[in-house]
Amino acid sequence: MTEPSPDLAARAPTAVPAVGRRALVISAAWVATLLLSKLPLVIASDLLGGDVPWTAAAWVGAAALLIAATYLWSTFRPLRLYFSIMGLILLLGDVLDPLIRQTPFWTGLVAGRPH
Repeated sequence: MTEPSPDLAARAPTAVPAVGRRALVISAAWVATLLLSKLPLVIASDLLGGDVPWTAAAWVGAAALLIAATYLWSTFRPLRLYFSIMGLILLLGDVLDPLIRQTPFWTGLVAGRPH
């Protein structure tokens, strides 16, 4: 059996952390996707037995914490734009949408149309 070249042996220790870092970033993206999806709402409504009114605030807060994590931990820096876009979608869909639907412009726009 041949022995590994010294060049390969010198590169091996740095290759392992790079693979571990990539796996950590991918895992963080998956966990964040599940956290910011409707899955927590389904689980919370099943466990608590009804409507959970604080989920919109929890989602926006979780997105803000994930964005903050990208500034505090350099490993998550590649996910900053992804977390920002997810947070913006949550903000627009869960916080601003109900406010927009209550404006006189919106009610006048959809008045008389069947739902």
